[in-house]
Amino acid sequence: MFAKLASILLFAGASASPGQDAVVLRPSTYSTTQGGEVRVAASAPAGPQTDWPADIEWFFVRLAGTQENRGPGDGPAPARGQPHRLSLGLPGAAMIGLDLKAATQIWPPAALSTFAARAGTEDPCAKSDARVQLLRSATTLVRVSDADGKPAADSTPTSKSGQQVEIRPLMDPTSMLPGGDLPVRLYMKGTAAGGGVISATHLESNTTQQATADSGGIALLHIERPGEYRLELRVLRPLAESDAAWQAGIATLTFEVPKPAEPALEAAPEKEDKP
Repeated sequence: MFAKLASILLFAGASASPGQDAVVLRPSTYSTTQGGEVRVAASAPAGPQTDWPADIEWFFVRLAGTQENRGPGDGPAPARGQPHRLSLGLPGAAMIGLDLKAATQIWPPAALSTFAARAGTEDPCAKSDARVQLLRSATTLVRVSDADGKPAADSTPTSKSGQQVEIRPLMDPTSMLPGGDLPVRLYMKGTAAGGGVISATHLESNTTQQATADSGGIALLHIERPGEYRLELRVLRPLAESDAAWQAGIATLTFEVPKPAEPALEAAPEKEDKP
């Protein structure tokens, strides 16, 4: 099915370091034409391109009513330095995402307190190490215009991805005008992440805002400027009937808000010759 879709090069490699770091997907361009080529790199939020994680549980590309899924060992993980080519040739908006395998980790009290603060959760005040199930997901959106360079309508950016931790825009950020508000709904394990804290960073100006989701998992972000944005969600919940005491979720979403079109210049009216 990928043979029908835009060409993407994914650089892959060894595993990411464990811990509380998010995984971010960043394409070389957020806007391409049908049959164009894009490179998608994995990185930490503030770091350069890194090797692709080795523990990818699910990798997918969704575009214009089509979706390709890949399971463990079948995702973007060729040898270091070798590009993994995916064919994408339909106009619309491509959603490219992944889930990492759930990892059970032992966090010292300070690490749990730090994560709780970033997730907007009351400090657990743990007295000893805690067993935490860590869930991490990452998504990026790439706009694909048709062969004539015209944008195509596509509901993909607002569709529910089904990732283990998810930031779902409720309007398409790849076609919105700057100066408006972007509502998003936040999920962890398919249920609303009420109280979750989401940050939105405009990368060019390095300005960040935060919002806390309501009980339905909905938060509102103000999109002041055009350009590249990185959204990051953190959620922390206690777990019952599990070998872990806590479930921690991290999700990221990257996209580009386009610049407003320049207004067309009106031609000056021709002067009439007086008789």
